Amino acid sequence: FIATHFLDNTNRYLKAFAELDGITLSVISADPEEAIPHAIRPRIAGHYRVGSLDAEPLTAATRAIASSIGRVDRLVGFLEELQVPIAFTDQMLAGNYSKIGGHPLAGSAECRPDFSGFFIKK
Repeated sequence: FIATHFLDNTNRYLKAFAELDGITLSVISADPEEAIPHAIRPRIAGHYRVGSLDAEPLTAATRAIASSIGRVDRLVGFLEELQVPIAFTDQMLAGNYSKIGGHPLAGSAECRPDFSGFFIKK
């Protein structure tokens, strides 16, 4: 579960996941482990704190959790700003660094930067 910060809305989702049977729940967050609500802490198998919620730190955190807790089957985050980093992380873990959903990624051989700072397909 990816939680930007342990705020009320995020904690409601986290609590719902913590109440599921048959899962091992780990959390990646910009907040320290101490910020996890006390009632939920016993159900959290692992916590990894990141400095930012970009794809590279999320990938490193996911790999660290996988090596210490076990295989990561799903990355879940409910905030809109997490959707692109989660997609990039998923692709990085799968070893596909050049495309997401059939679209070339910035920096891949199929894209070049234009002068506005955006990447366009060649």
